Amino acid sequence: MIGKHLTDLYPPEAAELYMGRIRTCLASEGSQPYEDRVSLPTGEYWFLTVYTKITDKAGGVLGVEIISSDITDRKNAELLLSEREQLLVNAQNIAGLGSWDWNVQTNETSWSDGLYQIYGRSPESGPTPLENWTDGIHPDDRQTLVNTVDRALETCGIYDTRYRIFRGYDGAVRWVHARGHVIRDDEGKALRLIGIVQDETEFRMLLHDKDIRLREAHHRVRNNLTTAIGLLRLQAANKPDSHCSEALLTAENRLLNMLALYQKLYTEPKEGAAPVGRYLKPLAEEMIAVFANRSAVTLETECDDFVLDSKTLTTMGIVINELVTNAMKHAFGGKPGTISIGVHHDGDEVELSVKDDGIGSAPEAPLPVSPSDGFGLFLVRSLAEQLSGSITIDGSDGTAVTIRFPHRSGGRQPSA
Repeated sequence: MIGKHLTDLYPPEAAELYMGRIRTCLASEGSQPYEDRVSLPTGEYWFLTVYTKITDKAGGVLGVEIISSDITDRKNAELLLSEREQLLVNAQNIAGLGSWDWNVQTNETSWSDGLYQIYGRSPESGPTPLENWTDGIHPDDRQTLVNTVDRALETCGIYDTRYRIFRGYDGAVRWVHARGHVIRDDEGKALRLIGIVQDETEFRMLLHDKDIRLREAHHRVRNNLTTAIGLLRLQAANKPDSHCSEALLTAENRLLNMLALYQKLYTEPKEGAAPVGRYLKPLAEEMIAVFANRSAVTLETECDDFVLDSKTLTTMGIVINELVTNAMKHAFGGKPGTISIGVHHDGDEVELSVKDDGIGSAPEAPLPVSPSDGFGLFLVRSLAEQLSGSITIDGSDGTAVTIRFPHRSGGRQPSA
């Protein structure tokens, strides 16, 4: 290659490129680095080429030193990292997320593009200065957020909170969900605080709209049940036939107890599920309150502390109502008595029992197979089948009805 011109070694375009670099090097001080991607028969390679001007002691130019090194592995790693960073940016944008990093030692902060979007600011403006970092926070949430961050830095190292911000370009109030984590050195000293912020304003608006619609639906259901109860009561008062009047009053009592059950289920903090013990006793007390002999009957309840979904609870409430109604009407014959209700959870099975110490029936009372055999017990049997459960009736010492059914997943232990 000695004595050869660049045009003898490279195509004209490449030769001109390299000659231009040499001229730039001769006109400059110091070294001039260049990175090139080169296609060779064995594949694609990256090279780092450094051009350095060589001079004598007097400063005269002797030539240009050119050194190339293979940086393919490093370059591929950089490209892979860049692709992953772009994937992270895309994922944050899709999820409405932004991230930030605060160097506690230097007080330097950095924001992702997603965080600028959430706060409604231009990346050119840079992150909010630390001394003013709460300026964009809603006044009612500032102190709580400051306390949360301080507590994370001093103790736990992690925080998870929600607060409101004012969006930069229009001043709109936005709800965000923020999570942060403190990185410490081996001695426990805080080095960095990193975190993510997610805009959940639209999600909150959807929940609010759903809550309004749900409350409206609950209101209509309660009104419809109350209206139906009033109509049944009016019809019962106008019927001279005692059997007809009694049937109407029984239907009224069923609706009253369904209304009580409904109100208790859907006023729970987590709609759709409830702790069984929280509503069982007051529900049962409301059931017997509608009967003339309520003062002569003692009610006992025993319930394990576990959660059931609203559908199962509703079915259980109807079952209890039918069995308590049957006991109040037929078990005691005007004498004092006791009704015991128990709900127990044993692994994957729930046991519901309603017992009275009244006159009883046959030791092994047959299960009704049609409404003509007794509508109440026929309904109880049908509801037990809906729960995929089994039912037994023991009339040897008062009457005891026991239903066992599988405990479907979905309920969980209530927090203390």
